[in-house]
Amino acid sequence: MPQPIMRLLQPLGQPVVAGRFQYVEILSFNSESVTLRGNDGVAYRRVGGTLAWRNLNPGNLKYGNFARQFGALGRGWGNHSIFPTFEAGSYAMEMLLFGNQSVYHNLSIAQAIARYAPSADGNQPRRYAGFVADRTGVSVNTILGNLGPNHRQRMLDAMRTFEGFREGRIIRV
Repeated sequence: MPQPIMRLLQPLGQPVVAGRFQYVEILSFNSESVTLRGNDGVAYRRVGGTLAWRNLNPGNLKYGNFARQFGALGRGWGNHSIFPTFEAGSYAMEMLLFGNQSVYHNLSIAQAIARYAPSADGNQPRRYAGFVADRTGVSVNTILGNLGPNHRQRMLDAMRTFEGFREGRIIRV
């Protein structure tokens, strides 16, 4: 069962520090920026960088029930989830792929990537799976449920790299 947002863990079990800064509300978004209200009451515009960075969503997860269960504030550009913190977005990605009830658990890397980033959405799943497997140090035929913690983290890191994660600027508005 997914953990409520107050009990979220970073990848590999590191606790999120209570009382730390997070975003609490989506004010606006477009293809170039997202404006969010922080828990300090101030509005911040995240400009430039990649969509994954602007949305604190390193896996570019689409918005829906799953993302909401892991604390997504709502949908942003292209129906991608916007999370309150980078850690929340990272944890949602980890649980989607490796959680106890993950539909990806018994899939190979090639099968998982084809489902995660289908060609129907303009992706190149074979290229993506090859990149991920190479960076993880395993075959594209490796079953996700057979990966140990170190390989899981390497896979998540490779996917973040492939999805593109480049920082932009944060402007108080």
